This record gives sequence, C-alpha cells and structure tokens, in this order.
Amino acid sequence: MYRLIALLLLFVSAKTHSQHTSLLIKKRNKTVNSYWIGSMISFQAKDKNWQKGTITKINKDSFYIKPVYVRYGLLATDTVTFNTMGFAVSDVYAIPNSGVQIDFIDGKFQITRTGGHMHFYWIKSGWLFRTAGLGFAALNVANGIIILICLNNSDYISLSNQQ
Repeated sequence: MYRLIALLLLFVSAKTHSQHTSLLIKKRNKTVNSYWIGSMISFQAKDKNWQKGTITKINKDSFYIKPVYVRYGLLATDTVTFNTMGFAVSDVYAIPNSGVQIDFIDGKFQITRTGGHMHFYWIKSGWLFRTAGLGFAALNVANGIIILICLNNSDYISLSNQQ
C-alpha cells in the first residue's frame, strides 16, 4: 500500500512545474515594482522606445505584453490593442517614476508632459486643504475679536446684568 502511495506521489510531482506569476523589478537589491499577469506595465526598452501594455505571460527570464492604446473621446472611449510582444528582462532599460504617465502619441508610446503627475496637484499635495484650514482659523480669530469688542462695548447689555 505504501509503495502505491509513494509511486502515485512520484507521478504527481513529476507533472507539476514551477509557475512564474510575478515580475519583480529591483534596484540595488530592493524591489521597486511588482507586476503580475494582467497588470499594466510601462517601460523603456534598450532601443529607447517606450512600451506600455498588459502582461499576458511571464517566464523565468522574459515576459509578454499586449500593447494597449486608449483614446478618450467626448462621448466614449476607444481601446485598441496590438499584437503581443515578448521582451527579455534584460531588455528593460528604464521604468518610469511613479506618477509619470506613458500614452500613445503620434504613433508611438511617449511620456505625456501633462500626464497623471500634474492632475489634481492642488488636492494631492494638500495645498488646498492647508489653505482652507488657515482661512478657517483666521475667520475664527476674526470672529473672536469682533465678539470681544462687542462685549466690551457699553451699548450692549450682558446677560448676567438682566433681572
């Protein structure tokens, strides 16, 4: 009986193989970005062309992407996908910093100068909320000063003197 179980486990383990499901981008032995099958990746290849797409397959030393181009219109968006392209991990020259947006412009992928890192700057940086907080504090101080002036004025009757 034990031989049958051992033989069965041997056949099952022979059929299994390791699956590469994540792609880790490291810089100085620290993981900078992690990507999985189905996630979007943007990078600059060794030929200095930017690439952007959805990861379709990850191997030990390579990955495959399906380039995606999304065009935004007034009434709808239009998504165009290109043929799947394979890249070796050594083909990756650069990864854009977080907040930098890569878009399909003039027939190729390029950094968008007015990209995602500039949208909602006043909210993302907190400047709008800090300014609103300072304005509220200034209004509170001004109202306090006005109330003190009014209470010290002899034309007003305080509530404690009423009988």
